[in-house]
Amino acid sequence: MNGDPLVRSVVNRKGSHAHSNIPKKCPSDTSCPVSILTKGLQQPPMLAIISRNEARRNGSDVGETTLFVGEDKMGVKWYEDIISQRMKMPRFKHSKNVAKEAVRLAKKYGADVDKAELAGILHDATKETSEQEQMDLIARAGIVLTKMERESPKLWHAISGSAYIQVELGINDQEIIDAIRYHTTGRAGMTLLDKVLFIADFISADRDYDGVDKMRKAADKNLDEACLEGMAFTIADLAERKITIAPDTLAGYNELAAMRAKVKKS
Repeated sequence: MNGDPLVRSVVNRKGSHAHSNIPKKCPSDTSCPVSILTKGLQQPPMLAIISRNEARRNGSDVGETTLFVGEDKMGVKWYEDIISQRMKMPRFKHSKNVAKEAVRLAKKYGADVDKAELAGILHDATKETSEQEQMDLIARAGIVLTKMERESPKLWHAISGSAYIQVELGINDQEIIDAIRYHTTGRAGMTLLDKVLFIADFISADRDYDGVDKMRKAADKNLDEACLEGMAFTIADLAERKITIAPDTLAGYNELAAMRAKVKKS
């Protein structure tokens, strides 16, 4: 892997790292706009993710030592190198397509573009990871699965993915963590970033299922309507196949449907 000029990382397929050349200008404590903390050679740098917009809102110094999500210093490109070792090329291409669509939707609807891009790249980080490793990641993150979640392995990659970015990559931004965790099911009370990633995964350039054009049109008109459409699609598909439906999906659908009905009445 070609190393970043600030941090060079060697990544094996299971995601362990050996790194060197940590930048001298950024101390390994929270005094830096983005902290880099290490726990030995087998752990990746621990990043407190910050975006350029967030830094400006907080009045932080936007200088050369600030490590932004959207820049090659240690940003999306760095994470692309990591996840490319964890999945086959078709899924890696899908992840890049989702990131690109997430950026487009974030710009259109006012979400944080940097966070949207990073969530898009990382959303399927554990999709091709063994079930045992996924369960180990979930346990290490302190996540307790419901009975329904334990019995639904198809939901695990979203949950274990949110665990992976915390325990292996050190990402502690709750918006990114939640967006990845709920990118498959949705949920009630979705954040703007949740919605952006949920829809980006539905309509990325590589998607060609029946109905994707309808979803793309909905996404360009109204993000909430698109999420409602996406959840309705999921519920109908699972019901037809007589597969259990995640309570989060039903709760998200009911909330959005109620909001839609209220708007129509007003």
